[in-house]
Amino acid sequence: MASQTTSRPPLPPFTHDSAMQKVRLAEDGWNTRDPAKVALAYAIDSRWRNRSEFIKGRSEIIAFPSRKWAKELDYRLIEEMWAFTGNRIAVRFACDVATYSRRASHIESNQIGICLTQVTTTCSALDR
Repeated sequence: MASQTTSRPPLPPFTHDSAMQKVRLAEDGWNTRDPAKVALAYAIDSRWRNRSEFIKGRSEIIAFPSRKWAKELDYRLIEEMWAFTGNRIAVRFACDVATYSRRASHIESNQIGICLTQVTTTCSALDR
């Protein structure tokens, strides 16, 4: 696994093109279904909220999709950039999921990420 302080370009401040690239890279990472790879895209001290669950740091980020994907047969994430400025990117995302009981669902939400310039300069998701 890469070093905890590895930078993941593109880095802030964002242009339209670099923000779009960051969103696409995040989407591609989530669609690998590899929790360690997903975690590397976020800062060491990332904080997320998923409904009533609060997730802090890379070890909890790895645990979250691991638990999630253990219950899911299929998973596909689509992210679209909603807005960006400086070190922030907001995305709209949609997720298609089928569980092992063959129950399919479609989830849509919005996420605002703040890209940190300390330690790793990678995005920290506030809600996923």
